[in-house]
Amino acid sequence: MQVMLAVLLLALHHVGAADVFPPGPLAMESVQKLLAQDDDIDITTGSAFSGLTTFARLPYSNCFVDDGVAEYDIAILGAPFDTGVTARPGARFGPQGIRQGSRRENVFHDWARIIDCGDAPLTFLDNTVALKQLEKAHKVIAARKPRDTSRSAKPRIVTLGGDHTTTLAALRSAGPLWGKVSVIHFDSHIDTWDPSVLVPKVMLNARLIYPKPAVSTMVRLPIFSILSGAKLKQRAGTFLHLAHEEGLIRNSSIHAGIRAPLIRRKGDMRNDIRCGFETVTARDIDRIGVSGVIERIQDRVGDSKVYVSVDIDVLDPAFAPGTGTAEVGGWSTRELLSILDGLAGLHVVGADVVEVAPIYDNAGETTVLAAADVNLWIAMSETHHEPEPKNFAPKDPPKLDPPRDDPIGLEELAKCDGTNSDKPTYVAIKGTVFNVSGKDAYAPKGAYHVFAGKDASRALAQSSLKPEDCRPEYDDLSDKEKTVLDEWFTFFSKRYNIIGKVVQN
Repeated sequence: MQVMLAVLLLALHHVGAADVFPPGPLAMESVQKLLAQDDDIDITTGSAFSGLTTFARLPYSNCFVDDGVAEYDIAILGAPFDTGVTARPGARFGPQGIRQGSRRENVFHDWARIIDCGDAPLTFLDNTVALKQLEKAHKVIAARKPRDTSRSAKPRIVTLGGDHTTTLAALRSAGPLWGKVSVIHFDSHIDTWDPSVLVPKVMLNARLIYPKPAVSTMVRLPIFSILSGAKLKQRAGTFLHLAHEEGLIRNSSIHAGIRAPLIRRKGDMRNDIRCGFETVTARDIDRIGVSGVIERIQDRVGDSKVYVSVDIDVLDPAFAPGTGTAEVGGWSTRELLSILDGLAGLHVVGADVVEVAPIYDNAGETTVLAAADVNLWIAMSETHHEPEPKNFAPKDPPKLDPPRDDPIGLEELAKCDGTNSDKPTYVAIKGTVFNVSGKDAYAPKGAYHVFAGKDASRALAQSSLKPEDCRPEYDDLSDKEKTVLDEWFTFFSKRYNIIGKVVQN
């Protein structure tokens, strides 16, 4: 190629005034005008290959500074990190690879302003520090007020990986904002391995590769510094285990596309279930089809808040060879995109596409193209509309006393059921006791008397008037029922005085 370029330049150098290049019938007067001679020529739009490369040619904004950051509803964030892998590195170049594959895309919902924040500055020398840097980047981006507050009170983040360890930082930053989330985990590996199982195996391999007598202290110490303690526990194969241990994910999470070998078949799956996951294997699609996979996922996560994590190795290597730990027998790109299409309408609060390693991709760039399309769907799905919070304030708000936390035993609460004229009427919700005295609805013949003298949390959450449902337990209820219970609590707190807390006798 260099020789051909030199010959071409030499030929151009020797073209005289009477010569025309290229020669032959194509030598005609050019219709192209110099830019300076035509003010109508547009050099700002119309090309997928101009300017800096951002995801889907979105506007860029440095989201890590205090001033001058553009408003946004959804932020694209690169996580160039790959020192948590247990196989081939290279995913630190994934964010730029995905951006390259997305150059021809730019179709988004009109309401959302989506920007590319670039890549988080992450060190490659210390995994713990790098994940803290990424977590801080997430928190800074998510702390800002979105442009359209009628859709969501918080902006959403879509992360471009980077190895799968980066999802742990995203879940840690999402916890304070959204609470526990259901994780939809597209992957060929379960990634819930207990570090006590996976770490010794990696350390054994490290000792085999770097035996003490054969390596100088200068070389050996940095290796074992990285492969030690908390730094080693936080890896691409353990992050979901750690997320569960830290209380970040719900027991309504699900894997999809699993097919990789296990270290301890029974032990690994027992731990996986303990971490809150069900599994749809890659071969399940042959039995239940795309629609069956969609149904399994929807039934599992319900109406909970969802984090979608797509490891590109969920695809078969025929479609996505550019990844660190490829496993044969995976889904096709079409099957994955069809499944994602079927998940429209879920309450997605964050997402990522990870383990894209362009160095192993083919000349057709099928991996980065697939990752770009998956990320495009995720960005589109982030447009979930959050309804305006309900206002339960009465038209004429009463003047309420400051809340009290006097201890009220169950026996005392039971006596305050409205049947004793010498005592007030109480209703307890989530352990908080409200004084509803004088309200006919809670009197002996009232429609809601069944709630009086009890902690009726469960019945209120289920909109039930059955006496057997009037009990305090509600932790096992669905998110929707818990939302109803919270609404009842808000309703009461705006109307009735809080006079204490329920305590065991």
